[in-house]
Amino acid sequence: MSRLQAALLALALPVLCACGTTAPVSGGDHTSDTGTPATSSAAEHIPGAARVPDVPDPAPSLAGTPQLRDYLAALTAADIATDPADLNAIADYTPKMCMMKRLTNASDEETTSHAVDDLSALGISLDAHQADVLVSAANDYICPKPPR
Repeated sequence: MSRLQAALLALALPVLCACGTTAPVSGGDHTSDTGTPATSSAAEHIPGAARVPDVPDPAPSLAGTPQLRDYLAALTAADIATDPADLNAIADYTPKMCMMKRLTNASDEETTSHAVDDLSALGISLDAHQADVLVSAANDYICPKPPR
């Protein structure tokens, strides 16, 4: 299990175990026990649970965007990956990397280390320079900018 998967599981486990039923992790419309729609976060159902900050997931909006095209071009130019399957795997992984970086306030160095480990688990080997370029390009093109 990658560090990313372990972190996501650690965030979701209290929600899944709270009542023996699953509840939405983020706020959203769902049906209450009475059958009426209710809008609340899962953390509100668990006494003492910390609310996870809302972090936009950039993945749904990336397909076909200039940002994704420029990001993949930067990776190809840096000779990180040229195989379409590897580029697709990296494109799928990058929004998750951005989300974990933002949720944990990880530095670029920490993010680079995790990226090397996580991508290695996917069969993609990166040296230190390639990993630095990957994180830098993700910061430039993919990861949402923090609010000012």
